[in-house]
Amino acid sequence: MLHRRIPRETAIAGALFLLVAAFRLYRLNDIPRGIWIDEGRMAFRAMVAWERGWRHIFDWRPVSVPGSDEASHIYLVCFDAISRVFGGGMLGIRMASVLPGILTAIPFWRVARGLFPRPAAIVATCAFATGIWSANHARWTWEQTLLILLHVGAAASILSWWRTGARRHLFAIGAQCGVAMATYTTWPASIAAIFVSIALTPWVHGLGVSNDTRTTAPALGRVLLVMAIAAAPFMWHYRRDPTPLLASYHELSAASAEREGAWTIGASALSHAAMFVSAKGGSDQDGPTDLPVVDPVTAIAFIAGLAALLSRPRSASTAIVLPWLLFVWLTGPLSTAHPAPPYIRRIGAMAPAVYLASGAGWALLSSKWRRLFRSRAGERAWCAMTALAIAAMVGWNGWALFAEWGGREQPVGRFGVNEQLIGEELGTLAPTEHALVLTNILSGDSAFFTTETSAQTIRTIAGERIPEWGINPEGTRIFIGDRARLPDGGPIRIYGMVGDPAMERVLAAISGDGDGRRAVEMREIPGGLACWVFRQPAR
Repeated sequence: MLHRRIPRETAIAGALFLLVAAFRLYRLNDIPRGIWIDEGRMAFRAMVAWERGWRHIFDWRPVSVPGSDEASHIYLVCFDAISRVFGGGMLGIRMASVLPGILTAIPFWRVARGLFPRPAAIVATCAFATGIWSANHARWTWEQTLLILLHVGAAASILSWWRTGARRHLFAIGAQCGVAMATYTTWPASIAAIFVSIALTPWVHGLGVSNDTRTTAPALGRVLLVMAIAAAPFMWHYRRDPTPLLASYHELSAASAEREGAWTIGASALSHAAMFVSAKGGSDQDGPTDLPVVDPVTAIAFIAGLAALLSRPRSASTAIVLPWLLFVWLTGPLSTAHPAPPYIRRIGAMAPAVYLASGAGWALLSSKWRRLFRSRAGERAWCAMTALAIAAMVGWNGWALFAEWGGREQPVGRFGVNEQLIGEELGTLAPTEHALVLTNILSGDSAFFTTETSAQTIRTIAGERIPEWGINPEGTRIFIGDRARLPDGGPIRIYGMVGDPAMERVLAAISGDGDGRRAVEMREIPGGLACWVFRQPAR
C-alpha cells in the first residue's frame, strides 16, 4: 500500500492550527469563571433576533433590547447558527467567538508566510496562537472576533492580489470590508488600514501586480464598489435613523479627544504604548492585569520588528503591517470607554498586526545572526534558539492563561459569576419545579448589571431558547426578586447567599405561610451560594 507523504508546509500549518484551537478551547467554560455582561446580552439579542425574524435581506438591521445598545445582525445570525449546533449554554455562547478566532489562523498563516521566511512565519503564528491577547479575547463572546477574521482575511487577499494581479482578490477585499462595517465599533480603523495598504501599491517593491498608479486607482474603485454592495443590507437600516451609527462614531473620533482633553489623550497614549513591556492594567476581562499584554519573547521580537519595518519602508510587510498597527492603535487613546486605559479590547484588532511585526523582528534577528555566523554550526545554533524561543513562548503563555489567570478565584458577584452558576442550576429545573432567585446575589456592583440584564444572562445560560419566564410575571416558573407569589403544588427552589439576613427572612416567610411547605434539602453552590428546596402538598 502506497503512503503519500504530507508536504512539510501543510504539516506545519496543520500543527499550528491545532495549537490555535487548543489555546481557545481548553477549559473554555471556566477560564475565566463567569459570563461577562456583554456575552449575556449578546446571547439574549440573538434569541430576540431569531424570534422576531426578518422579511427580506434589507431587514438585516441591528437589534436593540431594553437597557442595552445595538448589535450587528450579521454577528447575531452567526451566533444563533453556532448556538444551535453547540447548545444554548456556556459552550454555545462562547463558541460564537471561538470559531472565528480559530478560523483566523488560516488567513494569518497565509499573510505571515507571504511576508516572511518560514521560521519567522512560524514564530509569528505561534505568537498569534498562544498569545494572551488573541487567545483570551477569542474566548469571550463579542463582535470584534468577526472583525479580526475579516481584517486578516482582507490582508491575505491584498497579498494575493499583489502576487497575481487577479481581480477576484479585489472583490474578496471589498466583500470582507463591507461585512466588517456591520461588526464592531472600530471597523473604520480596520478599513482605513486596508485602503492605505492598497494605496501604497505603487510604493512597494517586488510585486507581481503593476506599480503604476493607473492600476491602483481602478483597484480602489472596485474594492469600494463591492464593499458598498456587501454593506448595503446592513447599512440600509441607517438610512432613516443614523443615530446608532453616529453614536458608535462618537465613541471613537476627534470629538472624543476634545471631550477628554489633550492631557488625558496623551496619558492614554502612553499607557497603550507601555502595555507591551509592563503590567498592562486595564480591565480584568482582558486577563491578568499585572502582566504585559504579550509574552517576553514576542515583546523583544515586536520591538525588533518595528525597527525592521521602519528600515524597509518600501517592503510589502511595511505596507501591510504599519498602517494596521497605527490606525487600530489610535482607537485606544481616542476611545471614551471606561474604566481607565489601556483599552485592550477596543484595540483587539491590533493584536494580529503585533504578532506579524514580531515575525518581521525575528526575520531581522535571523539575518543579523547569519551575517555574524556563516558556518553550519551557526545555522544549527540559530535553529535551536528558534525552537527554544517558540517553546518559551508557548510555555509562558500557557502558564499565564491557564495556571496564573485560570487559577485565580473570580470574585463572587462580579463579571456574571453568580449568573453563570444560577443559570447552570436552572438549566436542570424539572418541568414541575418553580424557582425564586433573590436579587441580592446578582452582579449589582457594576453600572452595567441591572436585574434585567442579569435575568437575560441567567436565561441564556439556562439553555432555553424560548423560555417562559422573566422578572416576576404572572404564570411563569422562574422568578427573580426579593419575594415571589409562587403557585401551589410541586417543589420550589430558592437561590440565595449562605448566611445572608435577607435570605433568612425569605426562608422564614415562606416557611410561615401556613400552606404546608417545608424545606427538605439545602445544597451549597460554589461561591458562597446555596439552594433550598421546598416541597408543597398539592391542593
